[in-house]
Amino acid sequence: MRAIDAHTHLDMAAFESDLHEVVQRATDTGVVGWVLAGAAPCDWPRVLDIAERTGGVAVLGIHPWWSALSEEALGDAMQRLAKQLTPHGLGELGLDRPRAADDRAWEQQHRVFEAQLRLAVARDLPVVLHCVRAWPALRTVIERVGLPSSGGMVHDWTGPVAHARQAVAMGLHLSFGPSVARSRRAAESLHVVPLHRLLVESDCPDRPICGATRGEPAHIWQVIRSVATHLDLPEALVARHTHDNARTLLRYESPVR
Repeated sequence: MRAIDAHTHLDMAAFESDLHEVVQRATDTGVVGWVLAGAAPCDWPRVLDIAERTGGVAVLGIHPWWSALSEEALGDAMQRLAKQLTPHGLGELGLDRPRAADDRAWEQQHRVFEAQLRLAVARDLPVVLHCVRAWPALRTVIERVGLPSSGGMVHDWTGPVAHARQAVAMGLHLSFGPSVARSRRAAESLHVVPLHRLLVESDCPDRPICGATRGEPAHIWQVIRSVATHLDLPEALVARHTHDNARTLLRYESPVR
């Protein structure tokens, strides 16, 4: 079996001392690809470098946690983003209601999200969406601006079934991470996601599983196992579909390894 980890942060400091070993563990288990998601302009060069060095692919964007930018800084960041985008997508971008300290911060998240979404539509790049307790607001922006014809994904889905149905109806893929093993809402949502819209991720180094101190791409197999159990499907079938879906959505020409 082969797998692709649809969302990682292998550029983070947690992997500085043993990145080679982390990658080797992943490939030894059959993980043939991983996506590194850029979160802030200062991170983009490192994300691109580590994706190239490890055999992964990179997507770049401005995470809502780092959306507190002046109009001038946002304009500069958007110019840089437009020049550095990869063909694999734009992200991660989105909305995170708990991280907005007040209405002004919430409005700023919207401005940064919409600016990036418009760029993705103009370039027809799939979007990698971050959404925490913000689905109605995020859906409203998407309905106004549209999605790229190439689509997109909501990473680490833990929302309710009703919202999952809406996301699928809009043409989005849903990606499930380690939370699917302990989140009732995530497990329930699995049942309304067609196999051709299903992705899996580690979101490493966050959300460690099996007593680990951090997440790694090699842990994607536990996610696949949990998804397969909830859906009463063979693990090999889940691995094949999620692998092929990631390749198609994120424009892999061939397996990374």
